[in-house]
Amino acid sequence: MVRPSLSDQLVSTIRERILCGEILPGVHLVEQELAADFGVGRPTVREALRRLLADDVVELLPHKGVRVRRLSPADLAELYVVREPVECLAARLAAAAPPRALQPLREIHREAAKAAAAGDRLAYMRLNARFHHGLAEATGNRTLVRLLQRLNTQLIGYQFLAAIGTSELTTSQRDHEDLLAALGTANPGRAESIMRRHLRASRRAILGPVVAAVGKHQKDRPKRSTGRAERPEKAAR
Repeated sequence: MVRPSLSDQLVSTIRERILCGEILPGVHLVEQELAADFGVGRPTVREALRRLLADDVVELLPHKGVRVRRLSPADLAELYVVREPVECLAARLAAAAPPRALQPLREIHREAAKAAAAGDRLAYMRLNARFHHGLAEATGNRTLVRLLQRLNTQLIGYQFLAAIGTSELTTSQRDHEDLLAALGTANPGRAESIMRRHLRASRRAILGPVVAAVGKHQKDRPKRSTGRAERPEKAAR
């Protein structure tokens, strides 16, 4: 078995920190700080950032460095358009998985139930990310796992920023419960339907606050002066 390189390990660690909400969209990734935090050389950090840049996880700002990609409402909508059919496919394929492949999902679901009951939003969001990754892994399709990992790494940070309350946690947990029941009875159509409902609720919960925030920012932005006095309109002849 080939041992992961230092840059491989750093890429995986940064992805995991984004997925668990430790690094949020818009946060700058400083090369020197990453090298010190992980005990690696700056060339290793540069290689890791190049790979994350290629996967659209981070973005390069001229004269400002690298930050975790900040998505516009249009970006988020486009990602959900792609995510929905891919993750619905994962649900269909997981319905054919052997019971032992679904056991990790059941364990995550039990932990998530405790977090939801306690109103621990942060813990629930982290377990939710693990649940969706575990669903992809249950399919045994490595291409699907990699694709969903790429999509969800860009999206997941916005779940931590969204105004998700107790009712949303309860609904999400109920969807996971229904999905596990469909998987347990090997019902791919039912599993796909539940996943589609679940993702559309997630889309509404995330897009709503982002659109509202963008609208407020544009409304509050001061109008730029041209520096020239306005000319009076010519009188109509």
